Amino acid sequence: MPGTLRPLGNFSPSLWGDRLSSFTLDTQTHGEDKLDKAFCFTKAGLQSLEPHLSSNLAEQVTHALYQPLQRGIPRVEARHYISVYEKDPSRNEKLLRLAKIDFNRVVERVGSTVTYSLCEGQSSGVLFLFYSSLFRTAILSCPFDSHKSMIMISILDDTYDAYGTYEELKCFTNAVQRWDMNAIDQLPNYMKPIYKALLNVHDEFYLEIMAKKGINYSVEYLEEAYKEVVRCYDVETEWLKKGYVQTMEEHLANALVTITSPLLTTAAFVGMGEIATPEAFQWLQSHPRILMACSTIFRVINDIQSCKTEDERSHVATGVECYMKQHGVSRPEAISELWKIIENAWIDINEEMMRPTMISRDLVIRILNFACLYGVVYKYNDGYTQPECAKDSIIALYEDSIPI
Repeated sequence: MPGTLRPLGNFSPSLWGDRLSSFTLDTQTHGEDKLDKAFCFTKAGLQSLEPHLSSNLAEQVTHALYQPLQRGIPRVEARHYISVYEKDPSRNEKLLRLAKIDFNRVVERVGSTVTYSLCEGQSSGVLFLFYSSLFRTAILSCPFDSHKSMIMISILDDTYDAYGTYEELKCFTNAVQRWDMNAIDQLPNYMKPIYKALLNVHDEFYLEIMAKKGINYSVEYLEEAYKEVVRCYDVETEWLKKGYVQTMEEHLANALVTITSPLLTTAAFVGMGEIATPEAFQWLQSHPRILMACSTIFRVINDIQSCKTEDERSHVATGVECYMKQHGVSRPEAISELWKIIENAWIDINEEMMRPTMISRDLVIRILNFACLYGVVYKYNDGYTQPECAKDSIIALYEDSIPI
């Protein structure tokens, strides 16, 4: 261990008396300058200590620097901590055994469903996004078939992003706004199965919710969320046709919807049953601050990680390109500024999680789940379109049980 530590900022080196004391520094809110300094000080201190720690402590420090607990997927973090705690000489064997049993119970319950879905040919990236978002609340509060909505979103996104022509997409947009199977006749043949699947999935969801929950109002909000996403896809189609590069403000106003966080959250609310009241859906439709912060994290980090592949084909301008043109900066400078936008969005989420709301906290936590999930999946790679980047987390959550 080093004998002395260089003081950083206005903090006394004695603060490190217990060098590994835990501080929850990822829950800061706007205007907390001292906490900002404490965060920088703590990060630098941990980095300087890391080479001098025992292997078990060093592993914890390395993981904390790589993935803050507050922003992680709860079950992934639990799996990691179980492996660390198992090496602790002072561990409580009964507590460790209980943690393993609990983790394995969920793996067994969810893993079989995921395996079946993969055998049906469904994307591992989609399934990882969906099931991981459930782990902070009761796993069975959302029907398993609701992951069909996420798959449908993926198909729609690909249709607008890569396959449809301008004229075809205009027809599809109009058909979705009608939300009527009779509108299928105006579509090209390859789009008809997509449109039929969209309406059928919606109808199946309605019947499932009615049978299991006895609720008939919630799916109407899901229909409106689909229509909103498609309208915003249509805006992007217009921009692409004109070769228009938006301002960052224009980009985010539209892209916070096309990133589909509002739609995914609506689908999640539908599956939550009676706690998702009409008032809760109306609150969600108003695009509350916490939802927009979640969408910002997803949108901006997606723009950063996908900008290389987007350059390989025709596409609507990403946030990176919008920022570069608007502010006259290089790509690295734009990306650096976009990471700051992401950090500010996390602070918005922290503030909203501390604020009382008119709706159930379980619903608000579902939004937090998505924010954490997006942050993990896209942090260093595009783990959605390239799910091999999230391979270790997928295996840990759904395939490997922990030996007891």
